[in-house]
Amino acid sequence: MLRLVHPPGSGGQGTDPPGRRKCSRAPALSLTDGNSIRGTARMIGVGKNGVMDFGLRVGEGCARLHNRLVRRCAAHIVQCDETWSFIRRKQARCDPDKDPAEWGDAYTFIALDATSKLVISYLVGNRDQPSADAFITDLRARLTVVPHLTTDGFIPYVAAVGAAFPGSIDYGQVQKNYRTGAARGPDHRYEPPRDPFITKTTIFGAPDEHLLSTSYVERYNLTSRHIDGRTRRLCLAFSKTKRGHEAAMALAVFAYNFVRVHSALGTTPAVAAGIATRPWTIGELVDAALAEEPSEAPVPVPLAMPSERAGKATGAARQLANGGWLRAVPSDGGAPPAAPRAPTPPAGSAPAPAPDVAPPVDDRQLDLLTWRPRARPLPPPGSQVCAGHRAVASAARRSVNAACAASSPCGSTMTVNGPTSNVRRLPPFDVTQNAWILGPTVTDPGASSMS
Repeated sequence: MLRLVHPPGSGGQGTDPPGRRKCSRAPALSLTDGNSIRGTARMIGVGKNGVMDFGLRVGEGCARLHNRLVRRCAAHIVQCDETWSFIRRKQARCDPDKDPAEWGDAYTFIALDATSKLVISYLVGNRDQPSADAFITDLRARLTVVPHLTTDGFIPYVAAVGAAFPGSIDYGQVQKNYRTGAARGPDHRYEPPRDPFITKTTIFGAPDEHLLSTSYVERYNLTSRHIDGRTRRLCLAFSKTKRGHEAAMALAVFAYNFVRVHSALGTTPAVAAGIATRPWTIGELVDAALAEEPSEAPVPVPLAMPSERAGKATGAARQLANGGWLRAVPSDGGAPPAAPRAPTPPAGSAPAPAPDVAPPVDDRQLDLLTWRPRARPLPPPGSQVCAGHRAVASAARRSVNAACAASSPCGSTMTVNGPTSNVRRLPPFDVTQNAWILGPTVTDPGASSMS
C-alpha cells in the first residue's frame, strides 16, 4: 500500500525522510504529466486503488486551495471557454432510465486571465444554463476590476453575464464557423481549417474589437489535455465518477497555476498574477493540498474601473448607485466623437432639380375572356419572304392559286413563283380592304408557268 506523509505546514521542507517525500510526490508528478491511473501505478510500483485514493484526496485539497488563494484578481482581460469530456459513457450511449445522472458528457468551464494566463475560475458540469450561471457567478466573486470578457457563442452566457455584471462589464462573443470553406477531410474534428470564418458580436458595454478573442483560453485547453490524461480523446483514461473527474480537473488547474512554468511568461501564472512569490514544487502542492481545510466561497466586492486596458485609456467613468458604471467611451483617436451635423450646400450652388414625376399607371382591369389574337396581314406585293416564313408564303400561294382557278372562265390555274427560290411575288394587296386583289387574269412576266 502507498503510505502518504503530509505534515501540516511543512511546505515541502519538513523533517520527513527523503524517501517518504519522494513516495508522496511521485504519484502527483505522474498524474500531472498526463498519465493514467494504471500507468502511474505501474511506474511507481503501487496498487491502482492506492493511486486512485491519493489522486482523489490531493485533487479535492487542490480545489480547496484554489478557493482560498485565487481571490481578488485584478484581471482586465478575461477569456472563457468550455472543454468537453465524458464520465463512464458518452451522452449518446447513456440510458436515462438505467444509468446514473452523472454519466455522460461533462464540460469544464474555464475563465482565463489573458495577461497573466491565470485560471481564475473553473467548473465541471453540463453545458446548460444552470452551469453557466454558477460559473459566471463564481468568476464575478473573484474579480476586483471591471473586466473585458470574451466567450464563444454559447447562448446561456448572455443571461448569466447580464445577471452577474449589471452595467459593469465589456462583453463580446466570438463565433467561429468551421463548416464553411473547402471540403472537410477525415480528421476535421481534430484539424479545423487554419482560416475559419470569425464573427465578433458586442453584447454588453463597449468591448474593443481587437481584444475580442478566445485564443489564449483555447491554447490552455490544449495544455490541460497534456496535464490531465482524462480529457484526452480516443483513449481509455476517461473518468468513471464525477467526483474523480472533478478532483482530477482541480489537480490539473492548480498544478498549471502554481507549479508549471509558462514558457511565454518565464514563471508560473500565479507568480505573474501576484498570488505567489515563487513557483511551487510538486511536493509543496501535495503537502498543502492534504493539509488544507474547507473555506467559505468568496464574496463579491465592488468592481473598480481600470484606467487602461492593453495600453489604451478606458475614458472617464462615474459609478452609479446600482454598482454599474457610466462611461465616456473614447473613439479611435482618443477624443470623444463630435455631434453629427446636417450637411450645408456650398455658397452659390444652384438648387437641385426637382425629381421627375413618374407617369400615371394604367390600373384598369383587363377582361381576359374577351381577348382575341390580333390578325396579322400578309406582306405587301414585291416584298421578300425569308426562308423562315416559307410556310406562310406557301399557304398564301395556295390560296391565290385556288382563287384564280375559281375566277377563271376557262378553269385555268396560275402558279405564283419568283425568279429565285427565296423570293416570292404575290398579287397586289389592298390595305384598306385587308385582302388580296384577284382578277380573272394575272399578268406576271416573272411567272414560270401560266395556263
